[in-house]
Amino acid sequence: MKNVVYACLPLFLCLSGTLGASGETSYPDFALGADISWYTQMEAEGVAVYDADGNQTSVPALTRDYGMDAIRLRVFVDPQYAYCLGSPQVWCDKADLLVKARAARDNGQRVMVDFHFSDNWCHPGQQWTPSAWTDTSTDGLAEAAAAHVTDVLSACREENINVAWVQIGNEAGGGFLLQSPDGTDVTNYGVIDNDGADGFIAIFNAAAKAVKEIYPQAKRVFMTAHGAEWETLDWSLGMVDSRLDYDLFGVSVYPQPQEGADKDNTTMWRTRAEACVEAVKNVYQKYGKRTLICETGMNSYYTSAIPWGIESNSAKCNEDQREFMEYFVPALKATGVCDGVMWWEPEIYNWKYQAWSPVNPDWTMQQGAMTYQWRPGAVWDYIKSISDFHPVLSADDVADDASDSTPIYYNLTGETVSSDKLTPGIYIKRQGRITEKICISH
Repeated sequence: MKNVVYACLPLFLCLSGTLGASGETSYPDFALGADISWYTQMEAEGVAVYDADGNQTSVPALTRDYGMDAIRLRVFVDPQYAYCLGSPQVWCDKADLLVKARAARDNGQRVMVDFHFSDNWCHPGQQWTPSAWTDTSTDGLAEAAAAHVTDVLSACREENINVAWVQIGNEAGGGFLLQSPDGTDVTNYGVIDNDGADGFIAIFNAAAKAVKEIYPQAKRVFMTAHGAEWETLDWSLGMVDSRLDYDLFGVSVYPQPQEGADKDNTTMWRTRAEACVEAVKNVYQKYGKRTLICETGMNSYYTSAIPWGIESNSAKCNEDQREFMEYFVPALKATGVCDGVMWWEPEIYNWKYQAWSPVNPDWTMQQGAMTYQWRPGAVWDYIKSISDFHPVLSADDVADDASDSTPIYYNLTGETVSSDKLTPGIYIKRQGRITEKICISH
C-alpha cells in the first residue's frame, strides 16, 4: 500500500477558481505588490505568519487581504545544482513557481515572472551561467534562454496565470551570464561594458521574442540595480536601449543600508528615495520608457539596536517603513511615468534561512515587513489603506467547502498526474482551497 506523508504545512489557503474567466477584474494603473518567492520554503521550514489579530494564516492570503494586486516570482534554471546546497527540496524552479503562481491566480492577482537565467541568485556581483547551458556561443545561449522562457511561460499559460510582466534577467545592468556555473571563472558571455553589449542584446532579444509568442500582452522588463543612481542607470540604458527589445524599465532600490542601520540613522532613506524618483523622471525624459520599481525594502530588524529591545526595535523599523512608503508611493505616482512598486519579501522578519549562498549560508534576512510577532507591519497597512484592487471572482471561486472537490496532483515539473498513476515521490496536491506538498512512499 502507499503511505502519504504531508511533507510541510499547507502551502497556501486561498480562493480557488480562474482569474479572468469573467473578464471583469480591473487592475489599477499603479501596481502595488510584492515578491513573495520565499514563502513556500518558509512554510516547509515551519515558519508561521499571522494576521493582525494573531490568527495563523498564509502569505498569499495576506497579500489578498491587504490589497496587493501584483505578485513577483523568481525562477531559476536548475536550482538543485547550486541554490539548495544539497537540500532534498528544491525552491524557485518551475514547479515551485507554478505553486505560487496558482495562488496568485486564485487571488485574482497579476504575476511578474523574474527570470534569473542562472541556477542561483543573480545580482550585480553574481551572474552565474546555468550548468545546463553548455553551448556558450552567443547563438547557443540565446537559444537556451528562449527555450527556458518558452518552457516556463507555456506552463503558466496552461494554468491560466495572468502574467502581466516578464523580467528578463535580474539586476542585469552590467549584463548576465558573466561567470561559470560555480562562479569561479569570468566568462562575460552577456556582458554590458564600455566595449559594447552585443552578446547581451542578442540573448535578451531572443528571450523577449519568446515572451511575445506566449504572452503577447505582457510587458518585457529590462531590470537593473542602483535605482537611486541616475548616472549608473543612464550608462546601462545608453549601452543597450536603441537595440533592446523591451517595454518597461525596472529597478531595485534599497534606500537604507541593511548592515549597520540603527535607530539613530534610519532617516537616511530620504535622500535615496528622492534620487530614485528623479531617476524615474529622467529615464522617461531621455529614453521614453516608463519604470517599475521591481524591488524595494527596508529593515524590519536593526542589528546594531539589539540592546534597545526587540519590541522597540520592531516598532522603530515599522515607523521608518511607514514614513518611507508615505513619501515614496505618492512621489512615484506624481511622476506620471511609474507603473508601480513591489516590496521585496514583505513576509519576512529576521529570518535565518539556509539557502542564500554557499559562501554565507547562515546570513540572516533583516529586511522584510513583518513585526517581531510575524504579523503584518506598516508596509502592509499602508498598501491596504490606499489599494483600489477588488478582484471579481465567481461563486465557485469563493466556495468555502473543499471537502467535495476532487484532488488534483502535480509532479515537480508542474504536470498533472492521475491519482492511479502516483508512484513514490514528492507531489503537489490541490483540493479545493487547500494546496499541500506530499510525499508518497510504499
